[in-house]
Amino acid sequence: MAPRTYHVLLVGASGYIGGTVLNRFMEIVDSLPNIASISFLIRGQEKADKLKKIDGYRITSVLFDTLDDTANVSNICSNYDIVVNAGTGFHPLGAEAMVQGLGKRLAATGKPTWMIHSAGGSNVYGKPITDDPPRAPRSFDDANGEEMYEFMKTEQARDPYPQREAELRVIETGLHTGVKTISVHVPTVVGHGKGSFAVGGVQIPQMMHYVLEKGYGFQFGDGSAIIGICNVPDLADVYILLLRHILADGGRQLPTGKAGMVIPHTARITVRDLAQGCLDVAFARGLLPKVGGPQEMDIRQIPLQQIADELFHGNTQVAEKGWGGYWIHKPTLARKLGWKPTKIITDWSKEFEEELDAVLDGRRADNIGATIASKSNTAKGI
Repeated sequence: MAPRTYHVLLVGASGYIGGTVLNRFMEIVDSLPNIASISFLIRGQEKADKLKKIDGYRITSVLFDTLDDTANVSNICSNYDIVVNAGTGFHPLGAEAMVQGLGKRLAATGKPTWMIHSAGGSNVYGKPITDDPPRAPRSFDDANGEEMYEFMKTEQARDPYPQREAELRVIETGLHTGVKTISVHVPTVVGHGKGSFAVGGVQIPQMMHYVLEKGYGFQFGDGSAIIGICNVPDLADVYILLLRHILADGGRQLPTGKAGMVIPHTARITVRDLAQGCLDVAFARGLLPKVGGPQEMDIRQIPLQQIADELFHGNTQVAEKGWGGYWIHKPTLARKLGWKPTKIITDWSKEFEEELDAVLDGRRADNIGATIASKSNTAKGI
């Protein structure tokens, strides 16, 4: 009997992570088994034409207008066996529609379908600043995904959060329809992206922009919040690794549903150290101090609402979780499956130098407010 072949749809190909996933896919596509076709979901013919020039090998573009048109999204996804959502994690109905479409495909063909979904570490955070009374941060191991799922269910009931809602909808719609699902809990991503459009991450550039504009860094409380870090090519390899397992043997080694979560990271840094690193390079380059600003390196405790208003369109949820959470999780599963990250950050000064250069060159747009924290939660950059 001939081996099964798969039709794969990539969502987010014009984004920072998704563009790097597409680039990595094209580098190794000939080594991936059982691929029938690869398509990418894209908004706008101009973007589609640019991506098509990367490599015409078995790639087709699928145009759409918005994830808000869930009927269209579902119909598109019903033509595929695997959907890799490497785009937004903040569109619950759009994510649910992708799984519903895969459910239609399963019903029509009788063959398993898969969703690899981009979630985020903040989905398993509580409210690190505004909880009353305060709760100690939780540490999770992705070898026990069901514990993470139960926490998210409980936490969503007390603190509704769009990104967590999206992941829960993916899991529960998958369980209802029979679609196999697995989530990638994306940490703070660093490094230069390999895509054709967005090429920069969010948090280090965001702090760097803030430091250069204000002349000082910010933190909540004592700045002990912890950020998990992964280099973008290494993160892209996690998506490729999961895809490879599905293509090779139907994903026999992959946990799915309530247990299907991966927490990849290669380093951690406190918010205070991150702010200090940005200040160090800015002062060393002579970009600080500013006239009329602090003349010495300064990291200030800034109120949550003020940071939310200045950086997140007023969204205190994302500001609190992004800059006040504790990434103390254990990344067991990806390495067990064969993930071999190539960049383990040991020289943070070099990392901050590279990010400062990228900010000054205009390669790091400060766009988090528009992409994940807007009150409409409309997906952008897909």
